[in-house]
Amino acid sequence: MKEIRKIIEDYDFNKSFLKCSLVSVVHVEGSSYRRVGARMLVYENGVCLGGISGGCLEGDALRKAQKAIYSDSPTVVRYDTSQDDEHQIGVGLGCRGIIDVLITPIDKNDPDNQIEVLRKCLDKRYPQVILTVIEDKSQHKYLGTISSFAEQKNKPIEDQEYREIIQETFKLKSSRIFENEKVKLSLQYLEPDIHLIAMGHQYDTYPITKMANELGWMTSIIGNKTRMHRASMLEAANIIDHKNDIPKIDQHTAVIIMSHDYETDLQNLKKILDKNVPYIGLLGPKVRGIELIEELGLEASHMEKLNIYSPAGLDIGAISPEEISLSILAEIRTHFSNRKGGFLKERIGHIHERSHN
Repeated sequence: MKEIRKIIEDYDFNKSFLKCSLVSVVHVEGSSYRRVGARMLVYENGVCLGGISGGCLEGDALRKAQKAIYSDSPTVVRYDTSQDDEHQIGVGLGCRGIIDVLITPIDKNDPDNQIEVLRKCLDKRYPQVILTVIEDKSQHKYLGTISSFAEQKNKPIEDQEYREIIQETFKLKSSRIFENEKVKLSLQYLEPDIHLIAMGHQYDTYPITKMANELGWMTSIIGNKTRMHRASMLEAANIIDHKNDIPKIDQHTAVIIMSHDYETDLQNLKKILDKNVPYIGLLGPKVRGIELIEELGLEASHMEKLNIYSPAGLDIGAISPEEISLSILAEIRTHFSNRKGGFLKERIGHIHERSHN
């Protein structure tokens, strides 16, 4: 969501005096630095924001986006970097895949243009699907029109034509391409930003919220406001006094118990234990975490069932508050990605999950 948010902010600043195109990755086969949903906003003067690769495609895409602005016509560009061809863009930077990029001029007078549809997706706390109609084969033309759909209980998907395709995308929890003799679609599965709740008031809430902000996550600190570190209060989006209610916890929330005071940590753990938190991290040694859980009348074996990570963080040899924050945030990302957090060189198979067709 961070890239989408930045693109919208930049568009709002420049839309009154500059024409622009949105460049979007709509399909990937094999390896690529970015996946479906990576975007870049390109202005008529050649300035751009965002990215669709590690740098190997942006220059060519920028030039093609400028042409699309002046022709006022969407287009699709295929970059095939799967072969060692010295004339093929991207090979020199290690890409080994096929990437389809949709370039769509933005009509600022259209209330449903691509940017405005993306705007509707911000700050939602449930999964969404962004459906892009790439090509209308009956008319032999690229369209680039997009719509967004939310996965909410007891709320049917209104789009009659593509309902089954959208529902299948929610079921797969993965971006995909759909194509038949009439149309070609790209469906991006989009999950909410992770909400990091740090329960503590010490200095180390500062580096962890600062890093989480850089990742584009939502951040909250719960603690004693009179003792809270000023830098932490400036970093977190939400500052909540420990006497107030805990913010709503959903299936994209991670809570870190980090007051460094045993009794405070005990009470904080007690507050959240029945809230079905997807990830709970406890700072401190393993024996301390066992003591906390047992004092609440539970056995240490219940930790896994309660999604408790104690001690929190991946084993990277972290020492400083900043390194410990890196370790914890990496573990949270690992948890929500359903990965193991090992060395990529030891991973069997692809780095990224494959898109479904």
